[in-house]
Amino acid sequence: MQTKTPTPGPWTYATHQGHTLVQTQEPAKTICNVYGNTTDQKETNAALIAAAPDLAFVCRLVADTYEAEQVRGNFPEGRTWHTIDHTTGQAARAAIAKAEGRA
Repeated sequence: MQTKTPTPGPWTYATHQGHTLVQTQEPAKTICNVYGNTTDQKETNAALIAAAPDLAFVCRLVADTYEAEQVRGNFPEGRTWHTIDHTTGQAARAAIAKAEGRA
């Protein structure tokens, strides 16, 4: 299966004339129009969506560390303990799969 490629980050959000948008920074391109029952809820949803590129990066970091340590047994020099436990590693993998449309 081919991996899907999202719009590169960073993303930001802004509310203008009642519309809350998530956008790329430069050049500004709209990712989505965000909805909610209240302005606070719209802005909270927008902040979460705007954080998606950063959250995906961290999940990949966790999954890569888990893969290196738990699966391949590669540790940084002088260390023999796992920094990422099985549950965390699997959760990161699942989140990445969901973000890439594979779950």
